[in-house]
Amino acid sequence: MRENIQPALVLIALSILKCESLNLDIPRADDLNISNFVAKHFDRGSFTVISSRKYRYSSLLELNKPKHLITDLRNIEKLLPNDGQFIFIEKNTESFSYSLNRFNRSANWRSTARFLVAIEHADAAEVFEKLWKAFIYNSVVLTNGSLYAWFPFARKNACGTKFHVDGIASDDPFSNRIPERLDGCVYGYTAVISHRYFDNDTQKGLFPTIFQYLGEATGAEFQPVVPLNLINETAHGDHRPVYYIFHHYGVVAGTYQSILGSRMRDFQCEYSKPVHYFVVLLALPPRKELVPNLFVIFSYEVIFTIILSYLVIAVFWKINYNIELYQAVYETYQLFITIQTCRKVLHYKLLLIVILWYVTHLNIFYQTKLSSILASPTLTPKIKTVDQFLQSDIRLRTHQATLHYTAPRGAEVNKMIEEKRSDLNCPLKDILKVFYNQSDYATVTSYEDLLMVVNRKDQEVVYNDPLVTMEVLLIFKKNFPLVDRLNYWITVAFEGGLLAKWWQDATAETERLKASFVREGLRKLNSQNLLSCFLFLLVGLTVATVVFIVELKMGKSRSTSF
Repeated sequence: MRENIQPALVLIALSILKCESLNLDIPRADDLNISNFVAKHFDRGSFTVISSRKYRYSSLLELNKPKHLITDLRNIEKLLPNDGQFIFIEKNTESFSYSLNRFNRSANWRSTARFLVAIEHADAAEVFEKLWKAFIYNSVVLTNGSLYAWFPFARKNACGTKFHVDGIASDDPFSNRIPERLDGCVYGYTAVISHRYFDNDTQKGLFPTIFQYLGEATGAEFQPVVPLNLINETAHGDHRPVYYIFHHYGVVAGTYQSILGSRMRDFQCEYSKPVHYFVVLLALPPRKELVPNLFVIFSYEVIFTIILSYLVIAVFWKINYNIELYQAVYETYQLFITIQTCRKVLHYKLLLIVILWYVTHLNIFYQTKLSSILASPTLTPKIKTVDQFLQSDIRLRTHQATLHYTAPRGAEVNKMIEEKRSDLNCPLKDILKVFYNQSDYATVTSYEDLLMVVNRKDQEVVYNDPLVTMEVLLIFKKNFPLVDRLNYWITVAFEGGLLAKWWQDATAETERLKASFVREGLRKLNSQNLLSCFLFLLVGLTVATVVFIVELKMGKSRSTSF
């Protein structure tokens, strides 16, 4: 029996005497029964005795040496030490109910304890009922020398039974108020998040696998209940189904954010250790292409270099030959057009060759750059953080639950997201389908959603700055009797890599989607790109025409054969 004892142990002893002599000891046999139970299941010198009056159990106090003695119950929730072992000594059922309610509000309260209650036989059923309403099931009752027990969560007897530990009573103290199977030892559960974790139709997914494993490990049974696609309701603020299931069955699987707006927050809940980590990411539409214009094709780099080189040569010509600037400009023009007529001085020719070599190579380099731009178009700047997205003009289309996801980022970010958000009255899966076909807005996604996309490498996803990271938990009513054991087996599954394996298996069966915005790294030149060549010819003809007109005006026309 000791292997089934939970970490926290509580003994509640109530007076079996209802006479005027309240300060008298209880019968020696009952005193020894309680003392022996405490000696077997409590650590000597480590437990705390809490008594509402000067009523003592001689053997209990003398043989086991309690660590603390508390007699004032007014601030019991603040006075309880954090060692997890307590013994209550009460005078009647009313005092027991009062102390139980006060103790239930303490931070050191644990429902998985095993309770010992000493009381008159006639009050046994009432005490059991009060314990069960507080979700306390592992109980031992001492009545007039007989010890009864109800252990529904024993390791070898999953659904529990009632039996006599010591002595034989003439009447059944349970008074037919409890079933042979405590609610059938079946716990209903459901998932608040997307279908790949829990599919109501196929009864497959991550959570069915987890609960099957936990049931086999703890001896309990978990079954899915109420075939609802809860993400539809919770996405639009309707948490009634979640509240209903939590209120009647006590187990909901999801994230804290997913139930934040529900009535569950009005209850005191207990959470398991994380069974999965859920990361919400921003999925952005493809970046737009920057179409090359005349300014890009005839870049200022080339134009400025040519003009500057021409002016430098003209000024150099003016200074060396002491002529007017306009004459230097014209002679420089002759130097480029009719190089054979220039003054035959060697270092001038070398200077000209160097300048022409520089300009030619600069143009060749720029032509290579231009070809690269035409073959691989330039895109709009990449958005790398959530803040950059909030400052952009891209709209966000998603469901109402996004505001719950972004709650940890603060009210200011939530307000900005609400201003950019366009509500969609459809599940997340349908939102993603629309996003893949009409990619002119942003949406939210997750690593699990990305596994649905065949060509996800083409998506613009803000990987380095998740919108929010959440833990997927199992959420129980307070005082759920299996919390400690479930947490132990969840830890075992996590350390053994089982949770990761089950997640991979659950996501491998999802529907595969293909995004329509496929974009290759390079693309072939088309007729639009070839127009740039004709633009170069057009500019050349225009310049030649202007030069010809200038020559006519200055009376310097000439004929040249090449």
